[in-house]
Amino acid sequence: MNRSKLFIQPVLIFIFSVVALALSLILYIHWYMEVSTGLKSVILRFNLDQSQVLESQTWVVIMVLSILVGIILMGILMIFVYTQKTAQLYRLQHNFINNFTHELKTPVTSLKLYLETFLKHELSREDRLKYISYMIQDVNQLSDNINRILNLARIESRNYKGKFSTEDINQVVKRFVKNNNHLFQNCEINIHNPSGRSFSYRIELSLFEMLLMNLLTNGIKYNESEKPRIDITFEP
Repeated sequence: MNRSKLFIQPVLIFIFSVVALALSLILYIHWYMEVSTGLKSVILRFNLDQSQVLESQTWVVIMVLSILVGIILMGILMIFVYTQKTAQLYRLQHNFINNFTHELKTPVTSLKLYLETFLKHELSREDRLKYISYMIQDVNQLSDNINRILNLARIESRNYKGKFSTEDINQVVKRFVKNNNHLFQNCEINIHNPSGRSFSYRIELSLFEMLLMNLLTNGIKYNESEKPRIDITFEP
């Protein structure tokens, strides 16, 4: 479903509902005025006391009509808010699926490339060991991604406590880039720490690495230069 439709359709329904309610109210008032005019003519014809017949009836009608209109407007507003929340959840789910699909495809694509290299070329023992180590890293990354999906499910259930530890973010990023260097061969990644100080924070390491992978791969994906360049600078 088109994202714009998710927003436009509820808005149009809300507007049409309010317009329909307003038209109904106008027609009802018109009908009420016609009935009141007819009732007044009957009162005048039979010489009845106008205050006893009309005043109580008018206030009752106004009060009942106000209550009904308030209930209808509240219902329409609740439906509108619920629809918007549903659309927002859909967008979040769509983004989640896209991001994790990318996370899962990256190591699988890398593994496929290495296996095809083994099939097509006679490699030296040194090269075989190098590519096997890369493949093991990809398998570990794939396993980590699956665990992250399971962890996110636990987070949704509010039972996830996480394995938080105090880490130097600068060293974590350097280690991550080094361990996944084969995924960024066509990109130049520079890490700067002008102050030379440590940046220690309490983080959940696996989720932080997932965040790094997302940022770096998206930075490469949406970079239009021939050789993408990413600069990461730590500042106090």
